[in-house]
Amino acid sequence: MKDNNRPAMLANLLGSAMFGFSFIFTKTALGIATPLTMLAIRFTLAFLIMSILAVTRLTPVRLKGKKLGGLLCMGLMEPVLYFFFESFGLKYVATSVAGVLIALIPVVVMALGTVFLKEKPSLIQSVCMLVSVGGVAAISLMGRSEGRTSAIGIVLLLGAVFSASAFTLISRKLSGTFTPFERTYVTTGLAMAVFVSCAVISGGRGFWGEVTTAFTDVSFVLSILYLAGVCSIGAFVLINYAIGKLSVSRSSSFANLTTVVTVAAGVLILHEAFTWWQAAASLLVVFGVYGVNRAERTPLPEPANGGTEM
Repeated sequence: MKDNNRPAMLANLLGSAMFGFSFIFTKTALGIATPLTMLAIRFTLAFLIMSILAVTRLTPVRLKGKKLGGLLCMGLMEPVLYFFFESFGLKYVATSVAGVLIALIPVVVMALGTVFLKEKPSLIQSVCMLVSVGGVAAISLMGRSEGRTSAIGIVLLLGAVFSASAFTLISRKLSGTFTPFERTYVTTGLAMAVFVSCAVISGGRGFWGEVTTAFTDVSFVLSILYLAGVCSIGAFVLINYAIGKLSVSRSSSFANLTTVVTVAAGVLILHEAFTWWQAAASLLVVFGVYGVNRAERTPLPEPANGGTEM
């Protein structure tokens, strides 16, 4: 069967790769600013850039007459709740365990998609998805583990898993009404409002001093530009586009490639060691993602109202 969704698959692949490199820049930024301050700056900058694109009509935003409740719910799921759950969950969970839990997102998306969107995966897709998750689990468990694991940390990260999964389903549902840019624009604006408010309340007067200090550091500026421009805008727009074109099983399967890209980035940029088990586990992830997409049984109908236009 001819697959007409190659542009969406390429967009998903590129978006996942962008997120894969984000770990390095996030680590750099967090060495200079607190998590809440970093998130506040990241999404404020992203929203300002997107607003300029919208005002100049380089990327039109047409929200008049449309109900925004679904978009706000989508933004609440991710970025807001996902980043909160992940940031605080990582404090109480070993990095290896966190990697395994986050890898469950595509599996949960697949299960929820079957129930709520009636997008039932084939047996081969289900098996390939589990193979991909197994590859991510192997990379996480065989790596160096930092921190101790507690029940509260597991609960928080499971919250991140379900919020990210809900984000995917809602984005898919709204893809016929809102363009990828519109979905990203509104959710970014909500994230900015929430994270700035939380950072100001948490940091008090010290928040503005921290922001000023952060922007005097060149490494922070470069890192936040990547996180805001490339990830919060570029990657989210690409992934929202792919979600509107592909079944949720296919679109979510690419998320595990982020781990492979993160490993590659560590090797190429940070000169970390690359072992045979990392290579084998990475091949499992790639094979699993390929299998999920290769085994798609029937193409999905185009969403109504042209909502997937870029």
